[in-house]
Amino acid sequence: MGKNIQTHRFFCIKCSGEGIPLPRKQGHKHGRFHRKKLYCIHCKEEVNHIECRNDDEVYEFQIMFEEGNFLKELELVNND
Repeated sequence: MGKNIQTHRFFCIKCSGEGIPLPRKQGHKHGRFHRKKLYCIHCKEEVNHIECRNDDEVYEFQIMFEEGNFLKELELVNND
């Protein structure tokens, strides 16, 4: 037991800062770039974070963030 645990990294869609990593069971699968609302230690507020399972996904997230792909999502959240 305990051998099938992976640590997934989470990145804030507002500041792109890395949040607190969470252990996940290997069978616990979410879709790619799953969102999870977590407290951002950089923004000091609760914001959606993108779950990244490996370094390739982290790199893709960084490119998407730089291209502004999460701005519309942030606007929708802020208008509620």
